[in-house]
Amino acid sequence: MNVFLLFILLLEAVLLFRIEKKMWGTGYTPLNFLMLPYVAILGITLLLSGRLGLDEFYYPSLIPWIIGLPVFALPGWLFFLAERRFWARNTSCASFENNEFAVNQGAYRFEIGLAIAILIALSVRLIVFLLQGKGTIGNEEFGALFSGNGWAGHLQLISVALLMLLLLDNRRWPTWIISAFILFFLFVYQVKSGIILPLLAVLFALLITERLKFKLKYLLWIGGGVVAVFFASYLWIYISGNQQFPEATSVGAQLRSITSLFVHYLTSGTLGLSVDMQQGILEEPGLQHIFTPFYNLWYTITGQPVISGMNPEYLYTGIARTNVRTFFGTLFVFTHPIGFVVCCLLFGVGCQFFFGLFRRYRNTCTVLLCAWTCTVLFMGWFDFFPYLLSVFEIPFWMVAITLIQKRFINFKR
Repeated sequence: MNVFLLFILLLEAVLLFRIEKKMWGTGYTPLNFLMLPYVAILGITLLLSGRLGLDEFYYPSLIPWIIGLPVFALPGWLFFLAERRFWARNTSCASFENNEFAVNQGAYRFEIGLAIAILIALSVRLIVFLLQGKGTIGNEEFGALFSGNGWAGHLQLISVALLMLLLLDNRRWPTWIISAFILFFLFVYQVKSGIILPLLAVLFALLITERLKFKLKYLLWIGGGVVAVFFASYLWIYISGNQQFPEATSVGAQLRSITSLFVHYLTSGTLGLSVDMQQGILEEPGLQHIFTPFYNLWYTITGQPVISGMNPEYLYTGIARTNVRTFFGTLFVFTHPIGFVVCCLLFGVGCQFFFGLFRRYRNTCTVLLCAWTCTVLFMGWFDFFPYLLSVFEIPFWMVAITLIQKRFINFKR
């Protein structure tokens, strides 16, 4: 039974990849960005499960992915048929594929100026907090206090949108300086995904638009970059005086603890779902864990307390406790069977919509919207990230900046 489920998933992945490549003429599709990293992490999980103190893998936990992948893919196939009909009727529009990315000095100055203003505001806030003795840079509690919410949190998300816009089209020396400061403040915030995801989105945007040809070394860069950010972040926590691991009394001991934690994070989604399903699924169904940003928008309007959306069930997988369940795993544990299929279809439609926008317009904004969507899906081996407000707010600010440029700077992005 275990081998059969694994065989079905791998066969399904191969067939779906071939269908996607045949239809779209590229492997850079939302489905592939979701599916392939999961298969890779699953392979690592299977190699490590039962070793290094990790729990054995429960193979029936593959079922949400076996069901979810083709359901998620279905809207893409319908979009493909609709696109074929559109281009058959509008052959004169087919030249959109040759559009060049525009570079406008006015728009560039606007982005740099806005970024500088945000960095000044965040710098003042950081200096004031340090002078008031509210914490130390590197401490996670201090990072949450600094820009975990409020106006500083929103400014930080605007800076992330600017980071991606600048790095995609205007890689000049002011861009690199501004980017370094933005990344510094993201390190102060101490959320690893907040540092990794924007940079991945830019890389994916370059690959999707074929401005960068895929090479094996890029996978090494991604892996090495993620490891470097992870270790640097936790070493910074240690050096700042916040010893998250009591047994780590030296840098060497801390490195060993971080290595163990890295293995935990790498397998926490797949093994988290595995343990959860093996125990009979501990979560109570609730769409507030799936559509958290929309619930909170309504709660804010009506004056009700907002919710976090995080999974409240922490399960021990052999190294530490985890509350992540992978993309389809989270949908599966918080919905009934029919709701699971409906949610898979809805998110398939949403992701395919942004992919369609990119194929239709091929400009900087639509490329980054598509790349950001693919980046969020790329992390599906870990958890279902759309429950986070930032997943929606960052593309909102990209669109807002683009519309302001189009309206006031006469620049069409």
